[in-house]
Amino acid sequence: MKIVKVIIVIFIARLLISLTACCKTVYKYYFNNIQLVNLDNSGKSPVETSEKVLSAASFGIRVKMNKVIEYSQTGGFGVSDAYAFSCAREVVPKKILRAIRLFTLTDFDSTHLSGSEITNYFLSRRSDQPEKSYSAMDDFVIQINSEKSSYHAQDPYYDFFLTASPKLDSVNLFRVEFNYRDTALVAVSDTLILR
Repeated sequence: MKIVKVIIVIFIARLLISLTACCKTVYKYYFNNIQLVNLDNSGKSPVETSEKVLSAASFGIRVKMNKVIEYSQTGGFGVSDAYAFSCAREVVPKKILRAIRLFTLTDFDSTHLSGSEITNYFLSRRSDQPEKSYSAMDDFVIQINSEKSSYHAQDPYYDFFLTASPKLDSVNLFRVEFNYRDTALVAVSDTLILR
């Protein structure tokens, strides 16, 4: 009978701990796919477009990221936090982003021929940030690496806006690279004419 009482006390203690004390649960995310969509930024806010002719002054690229979340670790008393009240699940990057680079795949202007890097011609922001809150690409990479999000946050969209004019009425095509230490995610934009 004494053994049964000890087992019941241990069970109740573990139940109380799991209901009141959150274990630290960390999830790590990485991106396994990116997709590019052209943006028209001529209105109040940028809108995705499939138009093939856009104004160079209002052109942007939206990068849609497919986020994969992995369970990483649990801390605490070795009990599950599944029933605990208001447990926060921390979601942090699994891989550190080293650089975001943009290239032109056509002759952009007389000094930036096909294959040239034109990252400095773009400003960036998360699509859920306030309008007109743009960053240089290097600052934006630092911001992405420091992001912590909730477990249920939707996949992010990153907007890149062109700040220089290419040769007008020429066909343009861009490549975006997200470079990590051991991998790179690459996508190519739709062909369009900038005026």
